[in-house]
Amino acid sequence: MRLIAVKRAALSIVVTLAAALPLIFYSLLQHQWIGIVGVIGALVLAAMGRTGSSSSLLLLSSLAVILLSLWGYIYVNPGGTALLLFPLVIPIAIIGLHMRLLSSSFSRGVSPSFAASSLASMFLPPPWPIFGFAWALGGGITSEFEAFSSPWLPTAAYSVAYLVELMLNGLSPGSSIPLRPLSFYSSFIAHINQYANPFTASILIAAVALYVAAPLLSMKRRYLIPLSSTVAAASISILMNMAVMNAIDPSLQQLLPQLYPFLAILAASSMLGVIGAVYVMDPDVASMLYSNIAELPDTETLRQLYEENWEGLIGMDKIKSELVMASSSFAARHGVRPIHGILLYGPSGTGKTALGLGFAAWLGLRGFRVIIVRTGALMKGGPWAAAYRLYVTFRLARSLQPTVIYIDEIDSIGRARTEKDPGSYRLVSVLLQEIDGTVSRMDKVMVIATTNYLEALDPALIRPGRLGDLKVFVQHPPPQVVMDIIQGIAAHRGVTIPPNLLSKAANILETGAEAEAFVNCIAIKQLAGADEESMEACLAGTTTGITAY
Repeated sequence: MRLIAVKRAALSIVVTLAAALPLIFYSLLQHQWIGIVGVIGALVLAAMGRTGSSSSLLLLSSLAVILLSLWGYIYVNPGGTALLLFPLVIPIAIIGLHMRLLSSSFSRGVSPSFAASSLASMFLPPPWPIFGFAWALGGGITSEFEAFSSPWLPTAAYSVAYLVELMLNGLSPGSSIPLRPLSFYSSFIAHINQYANPFTASILIAAVALYVAAPLLSMKRRYLIPLSSTVAAASISILMNMAVMNAIDPSLQQLLPQLYPFLAILAASSMLGVIGAVYVMDPDVASMLYSNIAELPDTETLRQLYEENWEGLIGMDKIKSELVMASSSFAARHGVRPIHGILLYGPSGTGKTALGLGFAAWLGLRGFRVIIVRTGALMKGGPWAAAYRLYVTFRLARSLQPTVIYIDEIDSIGRARTEKDPGSYRLVSVLLQEIDGTVSRMDKVMVIATTNYLEALDPALIRPGRLGDLKVFVQHPPPQVVMDIIQGIAAHRGVTIPPNLLSKAANILETGAEAEAFVNCIAIKQLAGADEESMEACLAGTTTGITAY
C-alpha cells in the first residue's frame, strides 16, 4: 500500500508540475516569487490527493502574480488597469464552475489546474500566448477522461479571456498582452474589423457545430466519440475551411503558413493531454479521485481480493466457470447484449460474498474497473441522499466502462417498493433505471449483488435485463465439500485437525463460514496447548453453542 501511495504522489506531482509550467515561467521572468511559493504549495497539496485545493491555489497564484506586476499602475490609472484585468473575471467564473461541477459529484480532478496556470501565458512574450491555448486544450483533453468534467470548460477559460484581451488591446492573435493600462477607444475600435472577417467567423461556426454534433453522433456510433474532443473539433474545422476556401480562391494558399501555430498548439496540447489522461486513467489514481463516491480498489487490493476470495473458494469450480463464460458477453460481438446483473442468493454463510468479490476482482485484473458499493456508507444521509449518490455511482461506472459494480446485501436498498416510504421508493426506482441502462442497453456495466432474502427484493429488480440476467443459488455445501473446505483453510493457515474431529465436523458444519470459524477455534486452542477433547468444543461453539453447565 505504501508503494501505491508513493506512486500516486509522484504522478500527482508530475501532472501538477506540467500544468503549472506557464505560471513558473512567468514568476521567474517577472521575479514574482510568490508564484513559485504557490506552485510548491500546489505540488504538496496534489501529492496529498487534494487536487481541488491544488487547482485553487494555482488560480490564486496566477492572479496574484499578475496583480503584483500591475501594482504600480493601480494608483496612476486605476480605470485602465481595471479594464485590462476585467477579462480575467471570465476564467475565474469558468474555473469556479468547473470545480463546483467536480465537488457536486463527490469527485476530484486535475484539469482545472491547466486552465488556472495558463492565464499567465497571455502576458508572456511570444510564443507563450499561443502555447497558452495548448495548456487550455491539454486541460480539455484531460477532462474528457475525468468522469464528471466538461472538456470545453478548461479550454474556454483561457481562450475567451485571451481573445477578449486581444480585442480590447487591438492586437492580432499570438501577440503578448502588455502589462499596462488599456487605451480602449484608440485601439479596440480602430481594429474591430480585424476580428470580423469571414475566415475567422467560418472557423468559429464550424468548430462549434462539430463540437456540439459529435457527442450526438457518438451515441449512435461509439467510434465517433474522439470527434467530441476539443482538439479534434478545432483541427478538423480549420482543415475543412482551408480546403473549401482554397477551392474557391487558390490565392488563399498564402494563408497556409498561418496554420503553423495551430499545429504547434495541437502538438503541445496532445502531449499535455496524454500526461493528464495517463494520470486520470491510472487505476491507483482513480481509486483516490473517486473515493468519495464509492470504493474503487487499487491493483494491490484487487490482487488480494482475488487470492483470498476467488482462488481460495473450494468446491465452486462449476459456478466459477459459468461466471467466467458470462463475462464473455462484454466482447464486442453483434447481437450480444452485455449482461447487466448477476444475483447471488441463498442462506447466510455459504460464500456468496466471497464469490461475488472474487469474481469482481477476477474481472478487475482483466481490464474492468471495479466499484464496491458499501450499503452502510451509501445510506448515510437517508434514502434521498442515497438515491443521488447511487445515480452518481452509475454515472461513474459508465464513464469508466467496462465496469463491474459489487453490492453486498442488496436487500438493504432494493426491497419491494411501497407508497408509505417515498424515500426508499425513489432509491429502488433509481437502482432499477440505472441497472437497466437509461442511456444504452449496450453499456458495458455489470452489477454483481448478493442477498440472503430473495423474496424481499422488488420483483422488477430481479427480472431479466437487470439482476435477473443471471441468478446463482448458493446453497449449503455437501459434507465432502465441507471437509475439503476445512482441509483447505487448515492447510493455508498451518493448522492440524485431528482426523476423528475432521470427520465429525464435515457432517455437522453446514457453511463455509462455520468451517472457517471452526478452523480458527482449533488454531486458538492449539496455541493455548489444549488437548483434543477440549477441541471438540469448537464444533458446538460454531453451531449450537457451548452449554454453560
